[in-house]
Amino acid sequence: MKISFQKKYVDNDHLVIVLINCSKIKDSKHLNNEQKSIINDFSKINNKSTEFIDILHHRSRGSLKSITVAKIENVEKEFKDSQLEAFGGRILSFLEKKK
Repeated sequence: MKISFQKKYVDNDHLVIVLINCSKIKDSKHLNNEQKSIINDFSKINNKSTEFIDILHHRSRGSLKSITVAKIENVEKEFKDSQLEAFGGRILSFLEKKK
């Protein structure tokens, strides 16, 4: 599996959406309204969780697509870097196990 961090989005890429101290996506140029709705609904269902990582599957233009959604809450300013670094490691580990 190849993992890269880019500002460009190609249609066959697997997106990883990270929600930090929020539970909903307000705006994104990389997601259509259906994808935003799916992610926001999933986040609402899991609103009691302070942290989760999961893969959501949906249909887009006749094919099956997937998006990884990761959420972390209660990120403290003084420990922000270390908390986010550890969470990033958990995301990468999750993706390696699933792909």
